[in-house]
Amino acid sequence: MPRVECEQCKRLGHLAEKCPFKKDVNAVGKVNGTSNLYERSIIINGRKVKGLIDTGSACTLIRTSVVEKYSMAVTITSDSVLRGFAGQMITSNRSTRCEIRVMDAVARVDAIVVSDNHLIYDVIVGRDFLEQEHIITVKKGNKLSFKQLPAINVKDENIVDVNYSSIRKDDTITIPTGAISEEARQQGTALLQEFRECISLSMSELGKTDAASLSIRCTSDVPIVYRPYRLAENEKSIVRNITQELLDNDIIRESNSPYASPILLIKKKNGEYRMCVDFRKLNAVTIKDKYPMPLIEEQIDKLGGNKYFTGLDLASGYYQVPMAADSIEKTAFVTPENHYEFLRMPFGLTNAPAVFQRLMDKVLGTFKNSIAFPYLDDVIIPSRTVEEGVARLRQVLNTFRTHHLTLKLEKCTFFAESIEYLGREISEQGVRPGQNKIQALTRMERPRSVKQVRQILGLASYFRKFVENFATIVEPLTRLTRKNVPWMWGEAQELAFNTVKNKLTTRPVLTIFNPDKRTEVHTDASAVGVGAMLLQENNGKMTAVAYFSRQTTTDQRCYHSYELETMAVVLALRYFRVYLLGMKFKVVTDCNALRLTFAKRDLLPRIGRWWLEVQEYTFDVEYRAGSKMAHVDALSRNPMQLPIEVSQVDITEGDWVLAAQLQDEQLSRIRTILAEGRTTHETKHYFEEYVLKDNKVHRRLDNGTTVWVVPREARMQICRLCHDDAGHLGVEKTLERIKRNYWFANMRRFVTKYINACLNCAYYKRTAGKRQCKLNIIEKVPVPFHTVHIDHVGPFETSRKQNKFILVLVDAFTKFTLIEPVRSQKTCYVTKILTNLIYLFGVPNRIVSDRGTAFTSRTFRIFCDTYGIKHVLNAVATPRANGQCERYNRTIVQALATTTAGRDPRDWDALIKQVQSALNTTHNKSINTTPMKALIGCETRSPTEAPLLSQIQDTVHRLDLDELRTEIKAHIGQEQQAQKERYDKARREATKYHDGDLVLVQITSDPATGSSRKLHPKFKGPFRIRRVLINDRYEVEDLREGGKRSRTVVAADRIKPWITVQGE
Repeated sequence: MPRVECEQCKRLGHLAEKCPFKKDVNAVGKVNGTSNLYERSIIINGRKVKGLIDTGSACTLIRTSVVEKYSMAVTITSDSVLRGFAGQMITSNRSTRCEIRVMDAVARVDAIVVSDNHLIYDVIVGRDFLEQEHIITVKKGNKLSFKQLPAINVKDENIVDVNYSSIRKDDTITIPTGAISEEARQQGTALLQEFRECISLSMSELGKTDAASLSIRCTSDVPIVYRPYRLAENEKSIVRNITQELLDNDIIRESNSPYASPILLIKKKNGEYRMCVDFRKLNAVTIKDKYPMPLIEEQIDKLGGNKYFTGLDLASGYYQVPMAADSIEKTAFVTPENHYEFLRMPFGLTNAPAVFQRLMDKVLGTFKNSIAFPYLDDVIIPSRTVEEGVARLRQVLNTFRTHHLTLKLEKCTFFAESIEYLGREISEQGVRPGQNKIQALTRMERPRSVKQVRQILGLASYFRKFVENFATIVEPLTRLTRKNVPWMWGEAQELAFNTVKNKLTTRPVLTIFNPDKRTEVHTDASAVGVGAMLLQENNGKMTAVAYFSRQTTTDQRCYHSYELETMAVVLALRYFRVYLLGMKFKVVTDCNALRLTFAKRDLLPRIGRWWLEVQEYTFDVEYRAGSKMAHVDALSRNPMQLPIEVSQVDITEGDWVLAAQLQDEQLSRIRTILAEGRTTHETKHYFEEYVLKDNKVHRRLDNGTTVWVVPREARMQICRLCHDDAGHLGVEKTLERIKRNYWFANMRRFVTKYINACLNCAYYKRTAGKRQCKLNIIEKVPVPFHTVHIDHVGPFETSRKQNKFILVLVDAFTKFTLIEPVRSQKTCYVTKILTNLIYLFGVPNRIVSDRGTAFTSRTFRIFCDTYGIKHVLNAVATPRANGQCERYNRTIVQALATTTAGRDPRDWDALIKQVQSALNTTHNKSINTTPMKALIGCETRSPTEAPLLSQIQDTVHRLDLDELRTEIKAHIGQEQQAQKERYDKARREATKYHDGDLVLVQITSDPATGSSRKLHPKFKGPFRIRRVLINDRYEVEDLREGGKRSRTVVAADRIKPWITVQGE
């Protein structure tokens, strides 16, 4: 009878599905001696149970046994999927409504009922309890407490929540107010109800004033006509909806005007769309309205001494101004499907701000700058008391009603004790200076490199004429930019840096804005940030009014430089808007292409969304070279840091360890056995191998110590901790680190797989141990010029004959060498010299070369095909494959250098043939004779020795060529074998790859950037093996490129396997 063992309880005689002791493998027994801060007694419906406070759990969980024990009512719900910390998922469709008390905090929650097998505690209290409004959690050191706020009496609360969308004409309107008296609140509410017609809740309730209209006068009577921009079908549907709403509310009407400006559909951040009319051409010929905008400083000065401030915002203010009858046709625009014109003033017309400001000034009349301060569609009403504020608000609302203007209640503020207005914070304490306009400088971090110091000096030098003793102040900074001066940021540099910032943010450098003076906005952008300056001319010199800088976001850093420069202009105009509206100014940038941005017809959606904001400004764009924009370049490359939100997870390492073990099936079973403490024959080995310590399962080691048992789902985290975060060490060192504190089964196999799958190791580490690829012997055919090795050497100094390179040709058998000077590495010179060789010695069977462009070109391939020559290209970065030439190259360069010593270096090519003759008449060790003798069968006299040898030799010794070449072939074989033995001592057999395998290829050359390459990747890929060649070479295809993927040949010692996928 076969042995039957239960996989669940490990007892004999039954199977797991019929186990009488069946218990989920996550079951956890009672654990003693815990000191966990989050374990505490919980009161549920007046009954005391043991629980765990879990700030990471979204919901509260309760064991089934607890629900049954206390007869708690259960509700059947839809399935809830619960994911545990280590990845385990369970489902439950039951919940119970219960009252939970933790210390002084009490709340009711819907707890999810979970099987006892999944919880060690009776209840786990989650965030649905902890995050209730009246509960406060206080953690101080090792103490944790829970408190409850007292009940709030709503009747005594002065803050009222208004649902604006639900207000109708017959509804009671309540205004949101601060902590003021009930009487004042009632007065404000009654006042708003009295002037209900001044409140617009939808486009149908917009006012239409009779106090102003927009008339467009142009410098030319020629109509502006454009074809409609192309839109997708879904965009056309959106445009139809927008235009229909405008038609229904008499904002536009259908048109037969000779004018036609195109529209652009812009997607807003909230996902909705806005239709914008491209009025750039119309604005270019419009005569500008010179009505002045309010003087900001004068308005701000008059707001002092008040305690309460009411801010009013008109609803779609421009749409409340009618178009003059004779100008309606000029506002006509075309969609892909229709032709319309505006009856109300549209956004984007150049004179719209001036017309609207004239309207507000006229409407408020004598109230202007006394009880109400208008700036376009924003109106601020200051008061010393709430009663005075109510009275002044009545006066303003009355004049709004008279002139048919309506407010947008959501954007209005009533009786606030502080308010933001035109970039200032206004309160009872006074007007806080506009720190925003200088914080780009005041918050600039100290430079950390010489390059950043130069940028700061570039900014400061722009205003040096206003700073007394400028050179003396910045001398400590200037000193750091000199050559051979080590970087040292000390007290002198810190003082100079702070002094420069102070000088640039105070008078006379920083001046008060004057709308009557010539104004320029200088902008610059880089990948890290954008910067801008608002400058005005004073006494013939440009002085700063305000500074702006901002970091780019991660997405914006991927923008094209043209987009970044455009964005810099838009953000700058948005930031300086209160200064620039209604006046003519100049934008100065170092991006020449930017000048065309505001004249293009077809714009990218992102650019289109930006120019939507700048149509209301009047400005010219001027280009200046980057060298003249150093002052603003410093702001863009040293931007203000964006605020970073830090989310902190309230969980300790001990909590993580415990949670991970609780959700591991095998460890939960072991924990149950150890906690129960009952030893049986089947469980004896668990007590010998494991132990419970501090509520966690540990493994006993042979040396008597214990280490934490890593759950299956946590192995990756441990490997990441001990490998990725510990310097990406190898298998043995990573294993040694893990073994100090952790244990899990099959540790070596898992760690090896993990490291083999590490991308950083694959790309940045070189292959350890002996290099691959032993030397492959190529048999030499005993025929001169059967195989020719060819290579370029150089460049050298340009000779008098304009030569810069040497072309070296070596016969593989006789070692006879031809050296020819050439002007460049072009294929035409190579084929010309090879043609001469063919006419002298015949057509070679084979040519061996590297992968230089002269040898991989189409012309060279045609040349070889024409003569039937087999062309062998070396593998990438494998010079040993063309060793004949590589060795001769070194000898030739040395011989040429010594021969030309003391002569004009431009005559080096005149000595080439002398070096060639010397090489061919010198004994060659590999053939045991001279190349000349091996070629023609006798020794010849070299030109340098001929005069002397003619006196002492009168005969020429001729040899049997067949016998000589047989001896040479045998000697070459012996030399090749000796070379192979020496070479192979430091090498190992190459890894064998197959067609289709993925590999990484070693990077053999990097672009010259001037920076160190030590921290650069060592490999690139992935590549796929496409063909297995002889002598440990492979043709590989680059998978990184799309479309037609390039192929090349590499040797086995230049590649390594692609990472292996981590598996079980």
